[in-house]
Amino acid sequence: MLVNRIKEIATQKGISIPSLIKSTKLSKSYVYDIVNGKSSPTIPVAQKIAEALGVSLDEVFPMVPYEKEAGPTYD
Repeated sequence: MLVNRIKEIATQKGISIPSLIKSTKLSKSYVYDIVNGKSSPTIPVAQKIAEALGVSLDEVFPMVPYEKEAGPTYD
């Protein structure tokens, strides 16, 4: 889960949430909302968070394969 990944990586790297806020220059409430699962970041915000954590974007926000729903077939 996204919330756990941000906290997990931050803890592993010794980065506090206040430090993450300062590094990203995002609002305190927005970062806490993301970290607590109350808000979803945009791609640019996700990139800022990943950079502040010193990891790639897909390490923090793993890409989930998109599976197209099977539609009707016309034979």
